[in-house]
Amino acid sequence: MNQIDTYAPSFDATETRVALVDAAPETVLAAAERVDVARTVVQAIEALGLGDRLALAPARLAAGSREHVYGMAWRVDGDPAETVHPQQLRAFDDRGYVKVFWNVRVEAGSETGSLLSTTSRVVSTDDESRERLDAAWSVFGPVATALAARAITAVKELSESDELPAVGALHIPAGHRRGSGLAVAA
Repeated sequence: MNQIDTYAPSFDATETRVALVDAAPETVLAAAERVDVARTVVQAIEALGLGDRLALAPARLAAGSREHVYGMAWRVDGDPAETVHPQQLRAFDDRGYVKVFWNVRVEAGSETGSLLSTTSRVVSTDDESRERLDAAWSVFGPVATALAARAITAVKELSESDELPAVGALHIPAGHRRGSGLAVAA
């Protein structure tokens, strides 16, 4: 069982991306920790003028030796959001919100490489929020898909480079998909 399953066992939308990486699992996970996807997500939300609806900015919820889980909450009913603590996100069910969970998972591949994957799951807290998500998915879905693609590409490239940066995070330029999808990057 993946850790993300404990946070979002059921969901309204999901997508998984997979890449083969020519690096050891420890190197890939270290690279994933350096890629600053959260900042790009927050910038996209703020650029749309929706910063006051962020109940929880993207935050790491769990860290394991092979998988990290992240999450955020966003109010979709038009009112300003109430703040949600990362430890409360799993059980948070106030009306008018959408919760987004995603993971970065690394497994040893055959021979010397690794299998890098990221799964995103979107969970609505009520029927009205689900309807709003459905109505907005044609706009937000492609944005989420582009962010996931850029993130997995950045982690792969950093993992396969000669040296990881000593400090700081990498910024991925700004760039979602309804239903279930599986994409593989080589």
